[in-house]
Amino acid sequence: MLAIIGKEKYLANNPVTIKIEGLIDTEIVAVSYSLTRTDDSKVVFQGTVYALSGSTSLDLSDFFACISEPTAYSLTCTGADESDTHEFLVYPGGINNLLRRILHQAGKDIFEIKLANNTANFLLSTRSFSRYIYIPEDELMPLYFYSKGKEFEVRADGELLSGFDYVDATDESLLSLDLDQLRQTLHTNTGALSQVFDIFPAESFTCICTIVITHADALSPYFIKFRNSFGVFEKIRIDNLIDAESEFEYNNITKYDSQLNKFTLSRLDAKMKPTLKASLSAENSQKLLFALDMLLSCEQWLIINGSEYRVLVNVESPIVQTTSGTPTSIALSIRLIDDEAVFSPNDLSLNTHFGIFTDEFNKVFN
Repeated sequence: MLAIIGKEKYLANNPVTIKIEGLIDTEIVAVSYSLTRTDDSKVVFQGTVYALSGSTSLDLSDFFACISEPTAYSLTCTGADESDTHEFLVYPGGINNLLRRILHQAGKDIFEIKLANNTANFLLSTRSFSRYIYIPEDELMPLYFYSKGKEFEVRADGELLSGFDYVDATDESLLSLDLDQLRQTLHTNTGALSQVFDIFPAESFTCICTIVITHADALSPYFIKFRNSFGVFEKIRIDNLIDAESEFEYNNITKYDSQLNKFTLSRLDAKMKPTLKASLSAENSQKLLFALDMLLSCEQWLIINGSEYRVLVNVESPIVQTTSGTPTSIALSIRLIDDEAVFSPNDLSLNTHFGIFTDEFNKVFN
């Protein structure tokens, strides 16, 4: 009897492998399949695969590259007048091959160990998978997690700040823990500005995650915000951002000049490709691994004084990780994604009040 063998949960950027078994093993059997998104019953893809020796497999990961939140799907397979349906959830992001091998050898998966584990560090930050997460104060952003099955408390200096209970949730949601807001609330209520936050499972005295907010190593208005390997946003500080080389492309044509009765060179259009130079300092191996996640991201934004610009970040030279503990400096080339065909000064003020007083002269300021 035809049977679909698959997991209940997958990461979109890793193989989404589903096996089809129980078919006739003495001949080649054509198996038609239909992939449907559950929430709106939209058929994503229909196709046919051929089973040899009674079984075959599908890798559906190409269909999930663009998802940004947990999404439910169903797969229906039909072959030799038999059919079966398998329902599963696909989550954004993925893990590297080394970690996949380690988990496979241990008979575990990333959901069991981390993402759906209420007794471990389940936060979607790639700064650290261990109990301790260190975040410079100027790189602080909301920390995301998947809600279903989670029940925990957040404490600072022993004081309960907030509690979360999603044990009975029927739907999987992507939620965030905004430590910046919690710090402001704590400061308003007590006058304290806590740097250390602990996460405890409900009715437990064992801390599963400690988030330490450290002082900024150096004041810098420049950051790269990126979508990490779990599909959520984080940011990292960069240094020494300078205006650098801009490449120019010219589209020239020959044009007939009636005055000279000859063809002369004429420019049809021109484009400028702005590129910036910067550096990134990794003080330890944990910071370096976090920087590597940024460099492998397909979505990157340059933040300058709070304004965001979509960019592509490239490494200028090989990255050397030392064993002596010496900070690693990474040279970066930051390419703005927009090619400019015209130039405008960027010092335009959006303030429309140019005077001190109103149009009708009086002593009241605008």
